[in-house]
Amino acid sequence: MVTVNVGDIVPADVRITKSKDLHCNEAALTGESFPTEKNPETLDIQQPTPQQLTNYMFLGTVVSNGTGSGIVVSTGKNTEFGSISKSLSRAHPETEFQKGIKQYGNLLLSLTIALAVSIFAIGIVLGKPIIDSLLFALAVAIGLVPELMPAIVTISLSQGARNMAKAKVIVKRLVSIEDFGNMNVLCTDKTGTLTDGKICLKEYSSIDQEKNLRCLNIL
Repeated sequence: MVTVNVGDIVPADVRITKSKDLHCNEAALTGESFPTEKNPETLDIQQPTPQQLTNYMFLGTVVSNGTGSGIVVSTGKNTEFGSISKSLSRAHPETEFQKGIKQYGNLLLSLTIALAVSIFAIGIVLGKPIIDSLLFALAVAIGLVPELMPAIVTISLSQGARNMAKAKVIVKRLVSIEDFGNMNVLCTDKTGTLTDGKICLKEYSSIDQEKNLRCLNIL
């Protein structure tokens, strides 16, 4: 059994059994800046989202008003926060840029092997010593390997990240820059997760576009 009051951080996923004016700030979990009202009522919802589970408190959320108590149903990696952590630890899918680089590398590898074998065979046909033919074929194969390609790719992507940093864009994965540049439309949800989760008044005016203190009284 867990009991929480104003200012407490919920220690686990909890099924609420008793509450009084209970509200929780779930901005860190759902992105919603307004506190969510919580109560012990039973819900009849198929495959609900965390936002719909008003009879649950979730790990890491903060009690902004009231009091409540309930039974712990999940801890650690089994909580909603834990599932988010699991999704972040999964390997990122290959970008189109990475696929292109891999295809290019496989093509070079195939060409190098084919040329090395061909040169070795031609040397044998022309009556060259086997050792000489083999060494010459290996030298050609080594010369065809683009040793500087990884460095060139990294430098190019780093330059792109630097240019984006000047535009106040932080790049976490260099290989994503190419795909980002190929986008025509980018849709993103910034609710709460990219903001402070607080509402503040920046400007006010009447319908005539004039500042009027009576507008503040209405608010």
